[in-house]
Amino acid sequence: MKRWIKRLVLGTFVTLAGLLLLLGGAYLYLDRTNAELTSMGVKRQYLLYVPASLQPGHRTPLVISLHGAWLYPAMQQRLTLWNKVADQHGFIVVYPRATGFPRSWGIEPGARLKK
Repeated sequence: MKRWIKRLVLGTFVTLAGLLLLLGGAYLYLDRTNAELTSMGVKRQYLLYVPASLQPGHRTPLVISLHGAWLYPAMQQRLTLWNKVADQHGFIVVYPRATGFPRSWGIEPGARLKK
């Protein structure tokens, strides 16, 4: 095989391998959650943010921030900047993870949870 073809194939392989590693790492970061609960027999994961300044035992507001279809809780957290607002105004933020494929909230009439 000619030298330039070998270089092209090797360069393409290295580029694709690098992209897969990068995307894999981004997926693991974006799909992270730090807690889970079970609702109606379905395990639900979420990302919870509690400002360090909150005092235990005090009533605290809660904001629930829902991500769009196909997205993730950590992506919603980064896009909305709710954590910064929570630090300034003293409330908790929860970013739940939708279920099913594609991830969605099942808001149509008569929708059932996707396992």
